[in-house]
Formats: sequence, structure tokens, C-alpha cells
Amino acid sequence: MLLAGGLVAGLGGAARGADTGFHITFKQGTMDATANDETLFTKLEAEHGKLQNGRQVNPMGVELDFLMFTGPHSGVGFGVESTQYQKTFQFRGSGLPVEDLSLSARSLIYTLKMYARLGTLYPYLALGSGNYYIRYTEKTGNVSFLDSAPRVLTGRVGFRWMWGAIGIMAEGGQTLATLPVRTRTDRATVELGGAFVQTGITLGW
Repeated sequence: MLLAGGLVAGLGGAARGADTGFHITFKQGTMDATANDETLFTKLEAEHGKLQNGRQVNPMGVELDFLMFTGPHSGVGFGVESTQYQKTFQFRGSGLPVEDLSLSARSLIYTLKMYARLGTLYPYLALGSGNYYIRYTEKTGNVSFLDSAPRVLTGRVGFRWMWGAIGIMAEGGQTLATLPVRTRTDRATVELGGAFVQTGITLGW
């Protein structure tokens, strides 16, 4: 939080005499949380049967961005994003005890963006970090707890296309948010992030 505040203050202090603005974006999308180093779902399939409904989730949320253009075609920005999703994953197999794993996740992500300005089109590259907060519930196993991913990294590429104060946003990228499941002795991990595509409506001022 202190880092985020310092970045915003620094951008705001440097903005005097520059072209600046704010964007608020309401977004939604799809995210495939399949990860090569994730082990929880493999272990649950061995214990309870095959996953029936896939690893795709549908996050939605809101992002606030501060933009500063010091030249005609380039600038920087800082974004604060909160998204959430919830899904119950069903494991079923012949002769095995069933399991329903519910993940309810909320993110708080800070991103630093490099912008270009091509008329009303604003393409960008972004890197960021933050936290994923999770409610984890195994219904059949009677396990439930709250936790947060210790290290979150995200990278993305996208654009905003503005018509006056209103525009659209589209972006794609990858978020890494690996959570060790602390109730399991086998040290299984679950990926809360993944490869994503998001679109949204932007308001600027």
C-alpha cells in the first residue's frame, strides 16, 4: 500500500504542466487457471475422480487508472484493480467419494503501464503485483478457510479507445498467484490466477 501511494504521489507531483487524466473501467472476462506447476487439481482427481467442469473462471471488477502524457505520443500510468470470481469445481469418479471444491477469490492488483497515444487509441503494456484473497471450501471433505496468495505477478497488453469521456477497453495477459493449500499434508498448490482476456467500458475525465 505504501508503494502504491508513493507511485501515485510521484506521478501526481510530476504532472504539473503535462497532459493528465483518470480512467475508471468496469471490466469482465474469462481466465484459464490451468498451470503446469499446480498440483491440487491433479491430486483431487486421483482421490475423487475427473474434474467435470473445467478450470475456466469468469472474473469481473473495476480498475482506476491515472495517466500522464509528457509528449504527444507516449506516457505512463498507474492502475489499481479489484476483481472477483467464484466457482465450484466438481470431481466425480466411479467408486470414488465425490468432492465439490469452491473457490471464491478477490484480487487487489497494482499495475504500472507504458502508454502510447494514437489519436483516440491508447495502447499499453503493463506489469504489476498485488494480492489474491481466497475462501477455500471442500464441501465433502468439510474443509474451509480464508487465505491469501503470498506472491502475485501480472503482465498484460491492451488498449483503450476513447470517444470523448467514454470508451472501451480490451486486454489480455497472465497472472501468477500460486497458493499453498495449508490444510493438506501433501503440500498441494492451487493457481488462483491464469491466462486471461478482459473487456470493459471506460469513463475518463
